[in-house]
Amino acid sequence: MEGFGGSGGSRNRRITMASSTGRGGSRPPPLCGGRRRVVATKKHGWSNPLSVNNSVKKLQRREISSKPNRASAITKSLHRFRNFRLTERYDIHDPVGQCSLVLPLLMKRAKVIEIVVVHDIVFALASSGVCAAFSRDTNKRICFLNIYPDEVIRSLFYNKNNDSLITVSVYASDNFSSLKCRSIRIDFLFHSKAAAFLHPKTAAFCPKTTVFWTKAATFCSAQRTKAATFCSAQKLQLFSTQKLQLLVQKLQFFVPPKSCSFLSQGLIYIQRGKPDEGFPLFETESLKWPGFVEFDDVNEKVLTYSAQDSIYKVFDLKNYTLLYSIADKHVEEIKISPGIMLLIFSRGQSHVPLKILSIEDGTVLKDFNHLLHRNKKVDFIEQFNEKLLVKQDNENLQILDVRNAEVKEVGSTKFMTPSAFIFLYENQLFLTFRNQTVSVWNFRGELVTSFEDHVLSHPDCNTNNIYITSDQDLIVSFCKAADNQQFTDRRAGSINISNIWTGKCIAKINSSNAISSKEEEGSSSSRSRQIEVNMVEEALEDITALYFDEDRNEIYTGNSNGLVHVWSN
Repeated sequence: MEGFGGSGGSRNRRITMASSTGRGGSRPPPLCGGRRRVVATKKHGWSNPLSVNNSVKKLQRREISSKPNRASAITKSLHRFRNFRLTERYDIHDPVGQCSLVLPLLMKRAKVIEIVVVHDIVFALASSGVCAAFSRDTNKRICFLNIYPDEVIRSLFYNKNNDSLITVSVYASDNFSSLKCRSIRIDFLFHSKAAAFLHPKTAAFCPKTTVFWTKAATFCSAQRTKAATFCSAQKLQLFSTQKLQLLVQKLQFFVPPKSCSFLSQGLIYIQRGKPDEGFPLFETESLKWPGFVEFDDVNEKVLTYSAQDSIYKVFDLKNYTLLYSIADKHVEEIKISPGIMLLIFSRGQSHVPLKILSIEDGTVLKDFNHLLHRNKKVDFIEQFNEKLLVKQDNENLQILDVRNAEVKEVGSTKFMTPSAFIFLYENQLFLTFRNQTVSVWNFRGELVTSFEDHVLSHPDCNTNNIYITSDQDLIVSFCKAADNQQFTDRRAGSINISNIWTGKCIAKINSSNAISSKEEEGSSSSRSRQIEVNMVEEALEDITALYFDEDRNEIYTGNSNGLVHVWSN
C-alpha cells in the first residue's frame, strides 16, 4: 500500500517497492485491500486514544475554540481565492539552467506526480524519476535533486521537525530493487539567502548591534554547516551557527524590508546547486520488494519494513534514531493513527487477530480478535483513534469502539467501499473517494457532506492532486468541467475549492475566469490575449499534481507534459 499526503503540512506517506525489478507487480494485497490512506492533521501532542476522557477533551476543545465561526471563514475564503490568474510556468525539461549531470531520464517528457513547496523553493517530481528545484524569487531552475545519472526518485517528504527534504530513490545499478533514502538539510538559517544582498543604494544601521551593514552579508563555512562568516564594511567576524541565527533574527527588525531579501539559508546546498551535500538514511535497512518506508508526520515517526527478515522498525523522525522493532512473520499490515499503531495479523477462518500498540515505545495497549464473516473478502481495516473501521465484501461497514466493544453498523448500500480515505483528526471526520466523487462521514456512520460541482477529473483517485488546508475546512481538487460552463476548450478541467462542512464550491479556477479581463489587459492586442487563453487552457488540460501554499496563497499544478504552473491573485 502506498500512503499519500494531501493536507497542509502534515501527511502519512508510504513508499513501497513496485516489484523486485522495479517494473511491475506489487506487494501482495494486505487486509486493507491495498488502498491509499491519507492523514490530514494540524496539531501534535495527542493523548492516549484509548482513554475514556479523550473524546470528551476533544469536544471541550472544539466548544471553547477561538477559531472564527464557519460563516466568517467562508467569507474570508471567498476573498482569498478571488481573481486567481496563471502567473508563472516552470519546465522540468527546460534545457536552460544549472545541471552538472547528464540525466538520461530527461530525454523523454513525463508527467509531474508530486509537488512540494518549502521556503519559496518549488520541488517538482516527474514520473520518470527526475526531480527539479525552482526558485520563486528568480523563477529559474536551481538544480536537479538527482545526484547520479541512474537515480530514479520515487517520492519526496518534507520533514518539518528538522527542516529537511527527504528523497526516496531507486537505482539502475541496483536493478531498481531497493529503496534508498537521503536527507537534505534546510534548517541552517530561516530568513536569509546564500548571499543576502542589501539594496545597492541602501545601508542599514542596526543600533542594538552597532554593526553597519553596507552591501552584503556573505555566509560560508569550512565544513559547510558548522561555521559562518559575516562580512561587514569595518571588520570580519566568525560566528557559530547558533549565534549567527540569533543575530539575523534580531537584524530582521532593523533592516528595511525592501533593503534585504530573505529566503531559507537552510536550502543553501540546493541554492548552490549541490543537492549531493545531503546524507543517507536507514543504510542498515534492507528495503527490497515488498519492503517499504512510511513517514508519519502526525506522530513524528518513520516506519520501515524489511521483507528479507520480516521486521518492522520504528524510527524517530526528528533524529532518525531507532526506537524499537517488531519481529513477527504473522503481521500482515500496520496502520498508524495518532498515538497508536494497529497490527493486523494473518486472518483466521472467522476472525482476524489485532493488536493496538503505543507508537512511542511499542507497548501493547490492547490485544483482541475481531469476528469476520466466513468466506468473505476483507475490503479494509482502518484505525482512527479509538474507532476501528472494518468492511467486508457486500457486508455492512462496522465501526467498533475498541474501548468498550460497541459496534455501529452502516448498511452496505449506504456505505460502499471507497478507493481512498482522508482522516480529518481535528474535525473527527473522514473523507471517502469513490467513482470520482468525495463524501464526508462522521464516526456515527452518518453522511455529513456530499460535494456539489466537485467531480474529480481522474477516475483513480491520486491524492497528490488533492489538497486539504491545515484548518481542514477546504479541499482543493482538479475537477471535471461543469456542463453549464462555456469553455473555449472542453478538454480543460477546473481547480475547485470547496468547503468541507457545507460541500459548497466557494471558488473555481477555469479557462473562463483565469484570463485577464479587458479592463486588466488595457491596450494588449488580441494576439496577446489569444496566447494567454491558450496557455491557461493547456495548463488546465491534464493536471496530474497539485499543491496549495497557504502562506503565499498560491496554487501549484503539474501536468502530463512535465510543466508546473503557478496560480495566484
